[in-house]
Amino acid sequence: LLSTSIDTLKDDHPQEYLQWRDRFRRDTLALQLIQKFPNFSAKINYLLILPECYERHQHSLKTLQLPKVTNSSVLEVKILVALYSAFGIAVAAAFEGDLERAIKIKPSGISPKTEAERFAQGFLSYSEGYYYLQQNRWKQAVSVLKLVKHEFPANSEWFNQIDRLCKNQRNIISNIDEQLSFAEFWYELLNSPESRSYLIEHKTEKIRQNLVNKTINSAQALQQLKELQKIDAHHSIIIDLINRIEYTTVAEEIDQLWKNGKFEQAVSRAKNSNNNELKFQIGKICLEVFAEGFNQHNLSFEDLYNFSRWAYELLPQESDIKEIYQMGQELNEIHKLMKKDLYEDAVRRAKSCQYDPVRRYLAEHFIIALMKGAESRQLPHELIMQLARFAYQLCPHEPAFKPIFSQLGIIYY
Repeated sequence: LLSTSIDTLKDDHPQEYLQWRDRFRRDTLALQLIQKFPNFSAKINYLLILPECYERHQHSLKTLQLPKVTNSSVLEVKILVALYSAFGIAVAAAFEGDLERAIKIKPSGISPKTEAERFAQGFLSYSEGYYYLQQNRWKQAVSVLKLVKHEFPANSEWFNQIDRLCKNQRNIISNIDEQLSFAEFWYELLNSPESRSYLIEHKTEKIRQNLVNKTINSAQALQQLKELQKIDAHHSIIIDLINRIEYTTVAEEIDQLWKNGKFEQAVSRAKNSNNNELKFQIGKICLEVFAEGFNQHNLSFEDLYNFSRWAYELLPQESDIKEIYQMGQELNEIHKLMKKDLYEDAVRRAKSCQYDPVRRYLAEHFIIALMKGAESRQLPHELIMQLARFAYQLCPHEPAFKPIFSQLGIIYY
């Protein structure tokens, strides 16, 4: 009957209608909650005192003891007691889902003195923030939700609801800078797993963009990423960007060393890197240099050995790499004998070597030397003949050498 009477004011007296509806809603909600929690009702003897009566006759009811609430009290009990506070009308509207009205009528400039008032103010701040997030107006939610940030760790329902709305909000924002601002707000407010991941994604992307735009250098980017790892040390996006930056940085250092002919230092830098891709790339380059030097005879014996060794050290698991390293070792041992003028010993070692390419390489080495000597006429005939015999001992049936052997009168079968 009272509800019907209030409705008659709706068209002709809209403001009065809203005010009476607010008050009626508060008392109606109080009655509903008192039925569920009778021990938390406000009474004088057996007379039930509703919030509207308490508000109108508060000075006459100074002796009325309102129920007490604590942090551990259930939500509905806290709501019931809060209905008797100065925030009661707004609390009722918010609890019933009329959030826009609750925001409009909530009192301001009141410092809460009781636990019920503190809860009421916090509940209204939460409800207002909830409303703004629901309307995709997250910037308006920032200040009010910060007021109840301390409540979230102990209030899983509030925490989960705001986290859910933030997840929805992130899909609405398209501006990159706004996404980052929202990510920082969400993380600082809740520190939920989703908020941490979202912040890391956007902070990492911002670092990447700054690096591309050269507003920061690689060292600064790595420092910022290391700081970001304090949020999540194992996040794949951070680790991936760190690896890429470290790869680029070390690759640039190695490239500079390589261009300056500091091959051993370049290889050492690659070996000390934690990036397996970088080791693989430098190892492949060493292998290619060895192969070209071996085929073209444009590297010294020592360089051939070094590049085969470096390739093996960087690529120990690659197929056939051990064989190449052993070929490099053989060439190195042969060269040691040649440096001592022990050419016959060097030839014997090459002949007994299990690798045919080593024998052929040494034979080609002798052929190249004798041809250059013959062309320049700076080698004695006896030495030219000796080099030819060494080549013949190593590769007597090599078709490419047949014309040379025939010309020098060396038997060819």
